[in-house]
Amino acid sequence: MPNKSKKKANPSVEGSGFLLNLFGGARKSLSRSDKAFYDSVKNVPMFSIMVVRVPIASVFNKILNLASLGKWNANLANQPYDRLFHLYILMTYLDNGQIKFVLTERNDTVRFRSASSKDFTSDKNNVMQVPYTANSLTLGQVFDNTIRAGGDNIWVYDFNTNNCQDYIVKLLQANNLANPNLLNFVKQDTKHLV
Repeated sequence: MPNKSKKKANPSVEGSGFLLNLFGGARKSLSRSDKAFYDSVKNVPMFSIMVVRVPIASVFNKILNLASLGKWNANLANQPYDRLFHLYILMTYLDNGQIKFVLTERNDTVRFRSASSKDFTSDKNNVMQVPYTANSLTLGQVFDNTIRAGGDNIWVYDFNTNNCQDYIVKLLQANNLANPNLLNFVKQDTKHLV
């Protein structure tokens, strides 16, 4: 009779529980569709790069406030900002003379995909161009450098220590693109909110 060993919970996954265990724990690579897209553009030179931040949905704020019995909004009121942002990177490249966009972000896992119209914001205050010499890196180099710099923990989401902001900071630093203005634009101290 074959030995059926149960999969153990990954203790490094914040909040690991039944569903994570059932499906084998946190993802440790790109999804199949993201990987297919990555493979199709990884050798393409990147033309430009920008950091985008969008306010998190009010529904998410309401859920966090409800789950914390009102402490979320109380803590948020004591911060130097009045709303939280989700951040991601938009990279441009040329394809037969047309500008195309790649989006990379961290949600529950790291994503690398083609950008869609909903990924763009008209609020210019929430977009920061990254100083970059066009075509000096490929799209794959930018992503691979980030994954190497992040190590195994890059795939494990944690609200305080490994969120979308931390992913963007790692990407900028791993590719020698960080500067104080960009880092101030990206970082919000969420530790005091939880």
